[in-house]
Amino acid sequence: MPNWRAHLLRWNGAIAGFALLEDSDAVPGGMEIADLFVMQRFRRHGIARQVAIHFMEKRQVPWTVVVYNEAKHARAFWDAMFQIPYLTPSRQVADPDDRDVTTHVLEANAE
Repeated sequence: MPNWRAHLLRWNGAIAGFALLEDSDAVPGGMEIADLFVMQRFRRHGIARQVAIHFMEKRQVPWTVVVYNEAKHARAFWDAMFQIPYLTPSRQVADPDDRDVTTHVLEANAE
């Protein structure tokens, strides 16, 4: 049975979006941000950036980020996030479901 968690994202007390975290299909023992969504009216406040940093900054297991190749806004967001030194992916792996995606792997880095 898959292991996953849903997190509501709040901004000034209002629900602004959600994040879904689950076991990674691409990297055994890893975790994945399966979905990160911020409602339109709450965008451009850095919410998604804060969430990604919160979950992946001190990761004790590898994390994968799967980005659909046709999702230009998601690609731009993750390309910017991957410029942060401690969020730079170490490699890309093939998608186990053969989707048109790029699967980025960030190795464990917690001390």
